[in-house]
Amino acid sequence: MDAQLSTTPQLFFRIIPVVDVVSEAVRETHLKLTTNINRLVGRRMTRASVAKIEVLLDLVEQFVIDNPTMNFRLLISGNNLSGKVFWVRIFENKVVLDSAAKRVLDMI
Repeated sequence: MDAQLSTTPQLFFRIIPVVDVVSEAVRETHLKLTTNINRLVGRRMTRASVAKIEVLLDLVEQFVIDNPTMNFRLLISGNNLSGKVFWVRIFENKVVLDSAAKRVLDMI
């Protein structure tokens, strides 16, 4: 029995913090967005939901890397603490932001 146990491979688990997984751009965008969300809607959006936005941003970043000829545009809209509608751009490809198409997209 001891011989069997000694041949069993040892498994080690390492906990990797999310900070080590997502890019610096995702972390910066998430921080700015969290600040804007708290300013606009207070604590109506739970911390868990705000944390999930970082995962969403990371996914979008991966889609952009894998599909460089496509534009991914993310927006959040809703009602702020005063009941007024707000519209926050979360992400848009830099190529589009620097192009003439930006004027058209800003009208949408």
